[in-house]
Amino acid sequence: ATNQAGCGPYSNVITHTTPASVPDAISTLYVLEDQHLDHCLTSSSSCLTVKWTEPCSNGSEILSYSIDLGECQLTVDNVTAYVIRDLLPGTSYRIRVRAVNGIGAGPFSQAVKAKTRPLPPAPPKLECAASGPQSLKLKWGDSSVTKVLPTDVETVYILQMEERSGKFIPIYRGPSHTYKVQRLTESTCYSFRIQAVSEAGEGPFSTVYVFNTTKLVPSALKAPRVTQLEGTACEVTWEGLPPMRGDPMSYILQVTLGRELDYKQNGTLMVPIEKRVLLVPIENGTLLVPIEKRVLLVPIEDWTVLVTIKNEALLVPNEKRVLH
Repeated sequence: ATNQAGCGPYSNVITHTTPASVPDAISTLYVLEDQHLDHCLTSSSSCLTVKWTEPCSNGSEILSYSIDLGECQLTVDNVTAYVIRDLLPGTSYRIRVRAVNGIGAGPFSQAVKAKTRPLPPAPPKLECAASGPQSLKLKWGDSSVTKVLPTDVETVYILQMEERSGKFIPIYRGPSHTYKVQRLTESTCYSFRIQAVSEAGEGPFSTVYVFNTTKLVPSALKAPRVTQLEGTACEVTWEGLPPMRGDPMSYILQVTLGRELDYKQNGTLMVPIEKRVLLVPIENGTLLVPIEKRVLLVPIEDWTVLVTIKNEALLVPNEKRVLH
């Protein structure tokens, strides 16, 4: 007490405790960005990670937190960060959090808005648009779709080809819907797979597609040499080509008669691999073909003569020149 004489002594100290109350409201609540997440444990398409500061407990220890998502609420332990799982891809959420102690639940924090990312794109179907002996032109997706706006993020495609070791290596990465694989080997199988990547992440790889290169067409021959024989017969010879990847080589010799400029298709001979054939006289529209010291009289107008390596002749009507 104090009077005109001065201040008196203090009284004895007494202690009084105010009753505990619910926790204060959380002052800071935010959602972690993707770069701060462990993608091995979370997926930004179905998860959101929220973090907050611990509020004042007001005399009673905080036991848990309640997370409100609007349509549902989650109760979590006494932590200050939590991964909300099993959410819908590409969906917006409004999130609030409040602390709970032995007295009860405190007020909710201010709400924050967050959106899960869409699912990564599925792989497109891979097709072979054109094949050659040393190249394959591959296409995928729909290149006729209108191009996206500059503000949009393009889908990028990763094309991989299998090596001899069985490992797939990337051969193309970009937004295009076609790619020509070159420097390949003729008549060979090649395996490919494709993956689509967008802002949502890397999608799964497609199944493995197998495409074949075609056989290489033989190169042009040099002009044949013609040697006059006895009478009206002559011998035609030419430089042959080696077998291509084990395929036997056949030759087609076309003959034109007199001063005609058009080669008659019905006068075409399938020549044996010995690379030589005898041209014998043509009398009254009939081609004389010597086979094993015999002469076959074959009307040119109706038949094509096929001479095989076994020196056997097969006569095929002109309208059915399909070789098997």
